[in-house]
Amino acid sequence: VGGAGYIGSVLCRKLLNKNYSVKIVDKILYDKKVINHFKKNKNFSFVKADICDLNTQINVIKDIDAVVFLAEIVGDPACNARPEDALKTNYLSIASMAQLCSHLGISKFIYTSSCSVYGLDKKNKLLTEKSDLNPISHYARMKIMSEKALLANKNDIFKPTIFRLGTVFGPSLRNRFDLVVNTMAKNAYYEKKINLHGGEQWRPNIHVEDVADGIITSIKLSQQKVGSKIFNLSSDKSNYKIKEIAFEAKKIFKKSKINIQKSMVDARNYRVSSKKYFLSSGFIAKKSINQAYKNFEKLFRSSKSFNPNKKIFTNI
Repeated sequence: VGGAGYIGSVLCRKLLNKNYSVKIVDKILYDKKVINHFKKNKNFSFVKADICDLNTQINVIKDIDAVVFLAEIVGDPACNARPEDALKTNYLSIASMAQLCSHLGISKFIYTSSCSVYGLDKKNKLLTEKSDLNPISHYARMKIMSEKALLANKNDIFKPTIFRLGTVFGPSLRNRFDLVVNTMAKNAYYEKKINLHGGEQWRPNIHVEDVADGIITSIKLSQQKVGSKIFNLSSDKSNYKIKEIAFEAKKIFKKSKINIQKSMVDARNYRVSSKKYFLSSGFIAKKSINQAYKNFEKLFRSSKSFNPNKKIFTNI
């Protein structure tokens, strides 16, 4: 669900390369060309539809043995601009889909929540899945609601897996330039500057390829290891202060300047550990922020006509 998006398109490519049969359900809000990457694959099918529609949910779930739910309206600006759509997509559709899968005995349901549920941690502790939740945004609060709705429907067969993702970064088949690392890469290359709001805040980060690999790992694992559980999913080596992410960008985009604006500070601050998922699965996120910056620099340099400011490259 949401398979034509930033994470979904990467996940779909990897699954098809591993000879899985993949069905994407997506209403294609952004880049319509993404689907063209998969159309010729005999194991691929596509349903252009809104997953908030109950008839759509009933129709697409036939002959399915695993659901990965990635569709959402991302971030507070978008959620505040379209609160009814955000509630339907980010909560109600997940709750109804969970009930449907539970009723039909579909055991594998993988949902991507967010480490933003931790919100503000003034002590800068390394947070685990047992740490207190302190959401400071409407988006994060809906993530918590969705987690609870999923786990409320668990039974002997239906055992959802919930991943709290760090801030995702890196190139995709459907790029986004409204994410911290990706935005810094774009601004450093095209504008020769990186603007920071504060910079002392901590963030966990994870490459989009690692997110997809982490999800595929959970599809392969037994429900005893991942069923009815919540996992942080980030790179333990990528807990960075925002200003450190900017300094990493400057290593690649050497002509860029860093401007720190202390009058506007993002209140979110959290570091997380993904040790629980490693102990359950052996999975470790491998790709670095530095590597992503190099890939973005190559992408920008390879095409003079590429315009990262197009609306299709932002979810805001």
